[in-house]
Amino acid sequence: MHLHNSKLYYLSNCFVIVSVIEFHYCICCLSEALIEVTLWPLGTPASIIKSLINLLQFSQMTEEYRENFNYANANYYKDLSLLSGNAKNTMSDGIPGRGKGQLSTSDARLWGCLVWTCCFAGYQRWYVGDRGLCCLCCLTAGVGGIGQCVDLCCLIGGRVDEVNSEIRSAAHRAYDANQR
Repeated sequence: MHLHNSKLYYLSNCFVIVSVIEFHYCICCLSEALIEVTLWPLGTPASIIKSLINLLQFSQMTEEYRENFNYANANYYKDLSLLSGNAKNTMSDGIPGRGKGQLSTSDARLWGCLVWTCCFAGYQRWYVGDRGLCCLCCLTAGVGGIGQCVDLCCLIGGRVDEVNSEIRSAAHRAYDANQR
């Protein structure tokens, strides 16, 4: 008699399915409890969800690149309150984007690869202003090298675009305010 035709196989499959469902339910309950405990001082769950949705919508909005606009003009960045912490971390000579006004994805990847060959992972995150994530990558050796590869190939381009959008937004606001 084959095991597949027996009632024992059927019962063991049911037990596995029920166990997986119970495990998933326990994980969901645990994550909800952790979210409530860790985020409770920030407000009610509804206000937290609304804030997260607004944050996601903001991160999807990008500031358009204006042709013939000098993003390397230091006069646009005198009001540092227009820049986020990460964009401020890329300042050089009073200009974000390592003094060029805009960051380059190819530079981030190049520096990330070059410094990684010297056994220090995560420099591409330092380049875009993510200092904490850079230190974490360095301490974990780029999450065993896998995280470093994924970051260099897939993630860093999006992060460069986000920081560049923040820089463009600040420059455009300062320029538009001066034109009035």
